[in-house]
Amino acid sequence: MRYTLALGAFLLVTSAYGSAPFVESDTAKWLPGFQCRGGKYGLRLPSSYVGLTKLAQLQQESLEMIEQDAGYTVTRKELHFPGLVIGVAVPSNNPNRYLVSGAAVSQMRWKSLAPFRPGQTVQQVQKLLGKPAAGDSGLKASYGTETSGVSFKVSDGRVVDVIYQCYAG
Repeated sequence: MRYTLALGAFLLVTSAYGSAPFVESDTAKWLPGFQCRGGKYGLRLPSSYVGLTKLAQLQQESLEMIEQDAGYTVTRKELHFPGLVIGVAVPSNNPNRYLVSGAAVSQMRWKSLAPFRPGQTVQQVQKLLGKPAAGDSGLKASYGTETSGVSFKVSDGRVVDVIYQCYAG
């Protein structure tokens, strides 16, 4: 998986500092209404952790870190599916609940998970992003809020990878 190391490093940064810098580029653009889950730009994921693990055949589940909190633990892990890696934080006091800390989408098969997907043209993504993406012909900026965002890897005018970076406590 191309983004295993990058997403793992991102999860460690998120865990260590509590708030992750979502910027993978030199430019960050404010995207009004951005949310990592739901909303116009966010991931459309199952509400339960069990449902999340059943999106497709789970290739690997890797433990990133276990944190102690007030009376419970939070387990941060990565779920690897074909063409999709999702970073999650799962609290021990509600193990079927989860927060998304990041996601990397590298196959078109996940087109129902988000409005952005590999294979889209730069122009299609710019249209979805609206005014903040005007003039970003290579989608080199990251788009989102001060704690979460989405960025793109582009080749020959098409999206190759979509990377969500999300605040997960």
